[in-house]
Amino acid sequence: MDSSSVKKNILKTRKDLGLTQKEMADKLGISRTAYRNLEKGETKVYSNHISAMARLSGKKEEELVLGYVPKESEEQHLKEMNNLATQMKVMQEQYEARIQELLAKLAEKDELIEFLKSNIRSQQSMLDYLSK
Repeated sequence: MDSSSVKKNILKTRKDLGLTQKEMADKLGISRTAYRNLEKGETKVYSNHISAMARLSGKKEEELVLGYVPKESEEQHLKEMNNLATQMKVMQEQYEARIQELLAKLAEKDELIEFLKSNIRSQQSMLDYLSK
């Protein structure tokens, strides 16, 4: 890894964020001149600058330095995605089971309503018959 790739990654990160050199410098707590020198590769980039830029951009520190996510990070990311997919599948199954449970209760309530309507009709018929 040479310093030119690091400075290109820093510049790209700032541009991706839509920030000026002054705005990025302010967010890093350094002067614009100091930040400009980082982008030009005239000063060394310290880990606290990389950490702060990573936090601002939502990227990993390795990505800022190397320009890509190292393979082991990709594998970890895939594991995390698989875990999330599994959790999502479990949640979906629970959701569908709950829907079925609620539909069954709704059917029971509908049956009760029909029974009560029938009962009311029967009672009304009896009242009509008795009132004649």
